[in-house]
Amino acid sequence: MKLMLMLLALGAVLWLWRGTRAAPSAQVPPQAPRPDGSSSTRGAPANGLPVPMVECAFCDLHVPRAEAIESPNRRQHYCCEAHRIEHLRQGRSTATPGPR
Repeated sequence: MKLMLMLLALGAVLWLWRGTRAAPSAQVPPQAPRPDGSSSTRGAPANGLPVPMVECAFCDLHVPRAEAIESPNRRQHYCCEAHRIEHLRQGRSTATPGPR
């Protein structure tokens, strides 16, 4: 009986010890710098401050303002060029966003 309890305790300790270590697959590899010298992590500035986000006028996806595509009137933002073109094609570019 004592042997069984000792093996159970040893198994619990090993299980807890393995659970606290980070698995190699869970670790994030270091990012290579971009040619312009900025960080390659999308939307994360080097100073650690929050990034201003804007909402895509077509699909409501939030994207960093620096990566967003602006409408011709600079009032609306889009997550990609295809959404800007489709939104303009549908004639909704002059509509102002309503309450949600």
